[in-house]
Amino acid sequence: MKTKQTRKLKNATIKRHRHRYQQRGGEIYIQTQRIQNDRYKIITAETDDDTGILLHLYIGNAKAIFPVSQGCGRESISGPRHGSYLFHGKGMLYSLYPDNVFLIYEGMFKNNERSGKGKQTFFRSKGPIDHGIQTLDDLEGMTLEQVNELMNLLSSNNDILEVYDGTWQNGMKHGKGKLLMNLDKSLYNGDFQNGMMHGNGKILYQTGPIVSYDGGWYAGQMHGLGEIVYRDGHTSRSEYNHGNLIRHLPIGSVFGRNFFSSVTPHVFGSL
Repeated sequence: MKTKQTRKLKNATIKRHRHRYQQRGGEIYIQTQRIQNDRYKIITAETDDDTGILLHLYIGNAKAIFPVSQGCGRESISGPRHGSYLFHGKGMLYSLYPDNVFLIYEGMFKNNERSGKGKQTFFRSKGPIDHGIQTLDDLEGMTLEQVNELMNLLSSNNDILEVYDGTWQNGMKHGKGKLLMNLDKSLYNGDFQNGMMHGNGKILYQTGPIVSYDGGWYAGQMHGLGEIVYRDGHTSRSEYNHGNLIRHLPIGSVFGRNFFSSVTPHVFGSL
């Protein structure tokens, strides 16, 4: 049986569409504001002894849930990680991490997880600090227009670390997608599984002796057969086992003698 206090809390939450929770083991503050129909602005802030404060701002579709737990014969409402609303549908997630690293994801969500088609960008920028966004209170008063303006400013003043545009499952890269990795100046286009390159795909390198590798992958490493194009114009077919070169395969023969590479025109085409 529901207590008066529980009903009062639930009704107030539904009416205001704004709430906060604080949990042990690292504080989690939540503020939710309805924008229109099933679109919300949801803000969370987490504190961690090792990494400091993590801020997350979500704008998009959400669905309400009101979990009820029982203890000592009484019912009470407990808020999940993102409060009584789940990221669900199309939306944009903006996250601030320590060391001035930021994330913007725009795409589909399912029960708080990235799921479906979406684009995620990790970058380092001075934007939020220049605009005074360092705490939860700095985000709470922002309107949707101010959020869009801020994101436009950030996207034009940043150092991109990684960009993934493709499909997601359970919050991880999964399916077909393109991944730009700025640390080693590479671009991968192909299959993903559980967040890693897995299946078949092609990777292009901007620097180094290799221009591209096109072939099999397993858990983020070259695996199986693949073709390599070198910057001097040569190509070769090779076999890998979990990132380790097993052998070079012959790509032709002349008078009964195999040859393992050939000179080809320089290839710098897009994926």
